[in-house]
Amino acid sequence: MKTIINIQLSQKELENDFLECLRNREIPSRFSYWGKKETFGWLKVCKSKDYGVYDKGVDLVTSNIPKISKCIQKSGHHEFNFISLGVGNGIKDSIIIEFFLQNFEMKYFPIDISLDMLNEGMENIRQNIKTVGFISDFRHFSDISELIRQNHYKNHLVSILGNTLGNFGQVEILNSLRRGMTKDDFLLIEVTLRKDAGSKIHGENLTDIIESYNNEDYKSFVFTPLIKAGFSLEDGIIEVEYGPNQYYPKLSSIEIWFRIGKDKTVNYADQELVFKKDERIMLYVSHKYNQENIHALLDGNGFKVCDCYISKDGLSGMFLSNLK
Repeated sequence: MKTIINIQLSQKELENDFLECLRNREIPSRFSYWGKKETFGWLKVCKSKDYGVYDKGVDLVTSNIPKISKCIQKSGHHEFNFISLGVGNGIKDSIIIEFFLQNFEMKYFPIDISLDMLNEGMENIRQNIKTVGFISDFRHFSDISELIRQNHYKNHLVSILGNTLGNFGQVEILNSLRRGMTKDDFLLIEVTLRKDAGSKIHGENLTDIIESYNNEDYKSFVFTPLIKAGFSLEDGIIEVEYGPNQYYPKLSSIEIWFRIGKDKTVNYADQELVFKKDERIMLYVSHKYNQENIHALLDGNGFKVCDCYISKDGLSGMFLSNLK
């Protein structure tokens, strides 16, 4: 049985939110998944040979899910609401559900800003499991968590896979999660890792990171929200940058910008917006961690790491945690 509940803002409110982001020249990552074109763009990226991050993530989940299950079994709890923040194509969730149903009673609650993404993800869940999807962004997590807890099991397994934490306001997300979780819940985070040599990044790691984003499929995907506002790729160029994050210097970040090539006036939500040549619009940001700073990030926001699972090449990892 599959049900979808919409607690998202109205279409008009979303448009006004996007309008304000255009004015600020900064498009939050959530809008990269908002709509049918955006959904298809992301699914195309997942299949792209240039975007190796996704396949590494699937391998990481597959190879470590027995260890994750064993760690959670030690809690003594055997009934869980599996809440997936940012369902994507649902493949990783399906792997988790397949294994966990062998040891736990489980219900599935995917959350995504996009109805199209939510439908795609739920379609790829082949197991017979009660499923209730929520159209929402992560800011409503605490309300959704309480609603689920009141009507289903008492304990949650919350997942944020695919470096989703690094693509959004990480402290804001963790604060929202903390408000909606109890000490008996588990949080499973997947992030992209960088290999450090002191303060330097290994050259081969740097090349891999940049090439995963500096390709036509990915750049087309992150540009799609601007099409809603009347932009085309011919209006400028996409720039991919990598370096220390301006707000979190211990983190490195991929930043993707659109540089306006000539003066441009667009109309969106009945408002006229003027963009001047060489202005830049932030399209996407993705933080890259090492094990030290992901531990520090979780610790500083009220979580303790129970166990971690690192890929053989050291470029991706999952961290299982509880509230302190």
